[in-house]
Amino acid sequence: MNDGRLSSHRSRAKRQRAILLGIVALAIIARAGVGIATHTWRIPRSDDHWAFGFELGRIAGSLADGDGYSYPTDPPKPTAWMPPVYPLVLAGIFRVFGPFSSESALGIEILQTIASALSCAMLFFIGRRLYGPAVGFLSAFMLALYPASVHFAVQKIWSTSLTSLAILLLVYFVSRMINRPTTRLGIVVGIVLGIGALTDPLTLSIAPPVVILLLRSWRKRNIAGVKSLTVSLLIFSVVMAPWMIRNYVTFGAFVPVKSNFGHELFLGNHGHANGVLPPEVVGIERQFRGLEGLLPAAMLSGAEEQYLTSLNEVDQNRFLFRRAARSIADDPIRFVELSMIRFLRFWTALSRPYEFSNYVSYVAYFLVLLLAFGGTIVALRERLPLAPILIIVVFYPIAHYITIVGLYRYRYPVEPVLMVLAAVAVSRLPWLVGWRVAPWNADGMPAAGDEDRMEVPYGKSGGVEVDLGGTGK
Repeated sequence: MNDGRLSSHRSRAKRQRAILLGIVALAIIARAGVGIATHTWRIPRSDDHWAFGFELGRIAGSLADGDGYSYPTDPPKPTAWMPPVYPLVLAGIFRVFGPFSSESALGIEILQTIASALSCAMLFFIGRRLYGPAVGFLSAFMLALYPASVHFAVQKIWSTSLTSLAILLLVYFVSRMINRPTTRLGIVVGIVLGIGALTDPLTLSIAPPVVILLLRSWRKRNIAGVKSLTVSLLIFSVVMAPWMIRNYVTFGAFVPVKSNFGHELFLGNHGHANGVLPPEVVGIERQFRGLEGLLPAAMLSGAEEQYLTSLNEVDQNRFLFRRAARSIADDPIRFVELSMIRFLRFWTALSRPYEFSNYVSYVAYFLVLLLAFGGTIVALRERLPLAPILIIVVFYPIAHYITIVGLYRYRYPVEPVLMVLAAVAVSRLPWLVGWRVAPWNADGMPAAGDEDRMEVPYGKSGGVEVDLGGTGK
């Protein structure tokens, strides 16, 4: 009897691996197909290769040229405007294939495609762990063909795909750590959180609620949980330390990840702000390329602009932070109104909607958003676990609500997480009514013995029984 159950379990696991590998292969083929069809590695050389990674590409070019982590002025200016992981990766590719070459573009697009395909795999593991294999497969399949995911993998040289993968890894390992806190998981979570923060500091916005979630979940195993969490925080500090020390030595100030929060806060809340990123603002590029200034003249007086240019990058942002804080304190109601505009734009707007590819992304995104809303209702009604998913959706965008919203890539890291809930909704459609997730106990975790095994019964599709790894009833 036991041999039969073991054989059945192995058979189900084998089928699941085969289907998952097929989805990952589909993701790679979709991205490679778009890349080949549109020759995305042929990046325009105009504007001194600006489209090749934008600010991140410029810093990577300085690294590849041996000028350190700096912006390519004459002489090069040390910077902490952008987090270090992606420029370091890009600089390594530059050293092998040449700065801003087509070969380097192809290399980074292959890397981003791998990260995007791995995100599909992680989405399966998250969906299976929280809601069962059916949800895992559905969400992974959605992401494999999701237009925005394809776009950011091969049509945009930026850290978006890496950030999304880091967030999904964090969700998966935290969900395991909730159930069984160990030193090994603590180390992994600390590493993932540190690398995620050094890829995109917005990852840090989900850290406090994650810590609260872990502590609440460990009421019955407090010692093991606190030990695991302590290890995570220690490893996180070790990962972050070299970058923070570099910034302190370079600027004589504490800069955890990026130096530009004051700049972003001022852009969103100066006297003429309207909740939308001004089109003439191109970040630090304005100042370093000798344009009219770090910010448009209407935002600052001539004396303030002149004073600002005399400061280093960190002091500039401190000055702008104080100006933004004063504007918010003078008119807090207006700040709330602007934040509401940014909230709505974050969840509804796309950059450059006049391009056909963005219309496709727009339709796909709103379909996922609508299904995710339905999946949330299903999860609430059936008392399924929501905390690991909602933490990302609620807390990750907070910095955008209070600063500026302008580019689609700011929202994309949240969208794969929405797909898990969207898959919950799809799994409850009439022709999939037979599917169910594994039983959950009163603490919101899998029943004893089911920590890593989620079962679904047979469903039917076109009169043919379909088994994605579950057991029939």
